[in-house]
Amino acid sequence: MSDNAVEHDALVAGILDDWRKIILNKGSQDGISTGDKFVVFGLGGEIHDPKTGESLGRLEEIKGKGMAIHVQDHMCTIETYEFEIETVVSVAHPHSFFQFPQQERKEKVYREFVDVQSGDYARKIRR
Repeated sequence: MSDNAVEHDALVAGILDDWRKIILNKGSQDGISTGDKFVVFGLGGEIHDPKTGESLGRLEEIKGKGMAIHVQDHMCTIETYEFEIETVVSVAHPHSFFQFPQQERKEKVYREFVDVQSGDYARKIRR
């Protein structure tokens, strides 16, 4: 284990096809419940104090946040819950007989985990 990652951190055990869901190697036997939130991160380079030169540890590179949506004894599935609101414009098909005015609607677009890999860490976010 690294300096920053600790024994109780979960590890990414699998990545599902849509990049919004990943599997962690912790479950109900480890105190995980549906609705628990996690920050998922990888470890970057070692950072040193510019004054003393002392190691401050390795930088945690955030890859996303997720919430447990399915919990088993020894694993759980988490899904991203962060989103952005985007404006979507619908237009008529160019070969359509009818012409409809453009319509705008607001739509939630959920973020995906960024560059997440098997073996990355996940830490439960305290409420």
